Amino acid sequence: MLIEFSVTNYRSFRDPVKLSLVATDREPDDPRVVTVDTRGAKPLRLLRSAVIYGPNASGKSNLVKALLLMDRMVRGSRFASIDESVARRPFLLDPAAAREPTEFEAIFYQDGEQYTYGFAFDDERVQEEWLFEGRPRTRLLFHRTGPTCEWGRSWRGDRGFLLTKCAADNLLLTVAADRNHPKAQAVAKWFAKRLFVMDRSLSPSYTLNRVLISDEEGAQVAEYLRGFDLSLDRVVARKVALREVLDEATTPPVVREAFRDLAGTEDAFALRATVVRRRADGKEIEFGLGTDESAGTRRMVELSKPLLDAARDGNVFVIDEFDLRLHPLLSEHLLARWHAARRPEGQTAEAGQLILTTHNPGLLQAGLLRRDQVWLMDKDAEQQSTLVALAEYRNLRPEADLRSRYLSGRFGAIPVLPEV
Repeated sequence: MLIEFSVTNYRSFRDPVKLSLVATDREPDDPRVVTVDTRGAKPLRLLRSAVIYGPNASGKSNLVKALLLMDRMVRGSRFASIDESVARRPFLLDPAAAREPTEFEAIFYQDGEQYTYGFAFDDERVQEEWLFEGRPRTRLLFHRTGPTCEWGRSWRGDRGFLLTKCAADNLLLTVAADRNHPKAQAVAKWFAKRLFVMDRSLSPSYTLNRVLISDEEGAQVAEYLRGFDLSLDRVVARKVALREVLDEATTPPVVREAFRDLAGTEDAFALRATVVRRRADGKEIEFGLGTDESAGTRRMVELSKPLLDAARDGNVFVIDEFDLRLHPLLSEHLLARWHAARRPEGQTAEAGQLILTTHNPGLLQAGLLRRDQVWLMDKDAEQQSTLVALAEYRNLRPEADLRSRYLSGRFGAIPVLPEV
């Protein structure tokens, strides 16, 4: 489970910005909070979701990109191979920022232990990297500064060998995990298996691949989607030859051109998805997901399996523009269902978490979100993104109408528009 994420000098973030999922009160029996025992330390109360509001161009998507870039770097992506859409870009409105590193840090709970991991880097090399474990007293595992490293007592193994294998633009954590170091593998596992970042470019393929390989998972997806008034019986995914798809009249020319060479490969295939509905006489009719269904239905298919996996496996699911193409009432219902969901009896995995960016003020209705779950992104006079928790507004009465106060500008984080 994610405890805290911070970013410095990345795109619209100049100064450090921190997102915390630590609950601010001790209210018992709140389904929006999970209590985590951390090996003898005081139990930690963590939020099951965090919702980030803010006007367009405030930096919400950049926070998601920061998490995505950190994830890709931990998984072993070298600087030159990172996609331009998330690649490092310092805060461009301050000339001094170009000479300073970008910094990411994540604090999270994994397999009964708390870890603090972060690094600072520029366009050419990792300048600093650190890993600690434990709470409330943290224990150093390693602290790398350029080509040198300070090692903690509990870090076992050939330390010098790891440094010789670590290139300037690679992370020591990644090198150690690739060589099966248990501490490094535990941290890398969280990024690889527990962090799922969904930017706006994700297609339904994640869900469809699982529907294709497992009838059971397909049934789970169908049951979940039926709870959102989409009038469907099930979702079907099939493999079809890529050349068949490219020959169809509905395939855009740009897609044909992009995959023309690959289409000649004998085993090249595409996924064809259909939504099945029943007529009044019981006969099943299939509708093409990409050709016949609305953008909102496709969006729900995209979200369905990652949401189910996050709830089952204890994943951290980060969604940019959560309410994209969704009716406001549907997105509110989706979040309410997330909070109401219970893990299966005997499941030992950590609880799943959602981190969402949104423009839907309806999520601020009474009872859906706690105030420490609501975060406000805005830009200051120097055009750098800032992030503030609604819980920091101490003078709000418990019965205050948060939706109307937000829309009236009491909390900021809305567009400032000229009169017409």
